[in-house]
Amino acid sequence: MVDYVEAIKKPFSDLKTLAIGTILSAIPLVNLLASGFALKVAEDTIKGKKALRSFAVDDIVEYIIKVIMAFVISLVYMIIPTIILGIGIGAGVTALIGGMTDPNAAGEAIAATLALGGPFILIGVLLMIIASFLLPMAMMKWLKAGKIGAAFKVGEVVKSALTLKYIITLVVIVIYAAIVGTIAGILSTLLAITVILPILIMGLVSFIMSVTTMTMYAEASK
Repeated sequence: MVDYVEAIKKPFSDLKTLAIGTILSAIPLVNLLASGFALKVAEDTIKGKKALRSFAVDDIVEYIIKVIMAFVISLVYMIIPTIILGIGIGAGVTALIGGMTDPNAAGEAIAATLALGGPFILIGVLLMIIASFLLPMAMMKWLKAGKIGAAFKVGEVVKSALTLKYIITLVVIVIYAAIVGTIAGILSTLLAITVILPILIMGLVSFIMSVTTMTMYAEASK
């Protein structure tokens, strides 16, 4: 059972870590360290460690390695959908440009665009949705096993992803993200004149969302 309340509270359980995470998350490129930290939080959760870890300089290299590994996994899962989608868009654009040379053939150009690019775009989008659905679970498989190969055992990933616990967790994350995003958007608008505060708010949102979602995914993968 996923303890959603505890997962939401976790980023706020250590104010020092929250402050550091907020600042790191607000800085481009440096925010990769916060992403690596969140992946370590997920790993801790899988191992049964409930407390929020503290930021430690000694762990920076490990955070970076975690981000690189996560990028590789994401790239592998998304490469085929992206290629197919690109082929569809390319074919559609080519057909559309070709038809535009004749002003009287606009309708035919649109039809050709849909005929050539439509199927590829549809398949690409569907595969991208499926990959996005499986990717968090693939990440958890890797973190649990400690070997990147575990993320590509598609059968096991699919089996674990097609559970009520995981699906409910995804829904909860979407709802929570919408609520937090709305509140953050309102606050950023009200404080826009200060410039720096909206940036810090976005950093705060990014950090609490990454820690909370990684905790939820980790618990859903058990």
